[in-house]
Amino acid sequence: MAANLGLLLTMLFWGCQLPFLAVLLERYDPFLLAALRFVLAVPVLALVVRALVRPVSTRPAPVWWRCALLGCGVAGFAFCYTMGLRYSHPVTAASLVACTPLVAGFVAWMLQGVAPTRGLLLGGGLAILGGALASIDLATGTLGLRGGEFLILVATFSWSWYSLTAQHWLGGYSQFSITLYSIVPAGLILCILYGLALLGGLAAPEFPPPRRLDILLMLSISLGSICIGTVCWNFGVGRVGVVVAAMYLNLIPVVAVLVAMGFGVRPRAEQLLGGVVVLAGVSLAQWPRLRKPV
Repeated sequence: MAANLGLLLTMLFWGCQLPFLAVLLERYDPFLLAALRFVLAVPVLALVVRALVRPVSTRPAPVWWRCALLGCGVAGFAFCYTMGLRYSHPVTAASLVACTPLVAGFVAWMLQGVAPTRGLLLGGGLAILGGALASIDLATGTLGLRGGEFLILVATFSWSWYSLTAQHWLGGYSQFSITLYSIVPAGLILCILYGLALLGGLAAPEFPPPRRLDILLMLSISLGSICIGTVCWNFGVGRVGVVVAAMYLNLIPVVAVLVAMGFGVRPRAEQLLGGVVVLAGVSLAQWPRLRKPV
């Protein structure tokens, strides 16, 4: 019961961050938001690791360049995700985010030689069909793309590479420690990127006074999504297994669409139908895994 409640809480935070970021991007620079969420999360997660993870004196520190590359993967996800959302419709972006388990399957195929199952191939086809349907605006007869959809897909690839490589390179460390070793260099990279964007005139130097709503949303997407979400995710995976836990990822676009509607975003019928097709494809790809013992 506690594990399933923890996974539901994780999906709530991870699903809310998409519409929350969309609201913040209306007032703040995307380079700033990508860096600030990690700057806020790193010290809190460091305290969590110190409180919950017992130090192992015999375990050496991880190789620095591996942590740096993993940080690049996390930073690439955060940057492409934020910029992609800046230039795409939140509902279309939610449909693309739903493809993350499928993307992870294909990344595992490329990196580890794990042959894709028939369900993965069929599910991937359905996901592509659903994503195409979600991008069509039948009212105008045009594509409803805004240019950021490709960056959303790049973000899912970056996250999938990080997720698989982190477990391989830092195997033996706790999941909390792996996350901390990854987001510290990611935060540094994003801060450097923000500084370069300021110098190059790509980022807005103005910083509008934060409203109370802005502060709450920023705390949610930084402390909630990165810290609480990660803790609950690892807690759930440790008790019900990764196969069952992965099925909860299908709830992310559902939460994202419902919260976006609460902020006044009205999805088109073809976007909702496309999202349903994507979820059907993801479920089809994961169904054979559920039939295996955890």
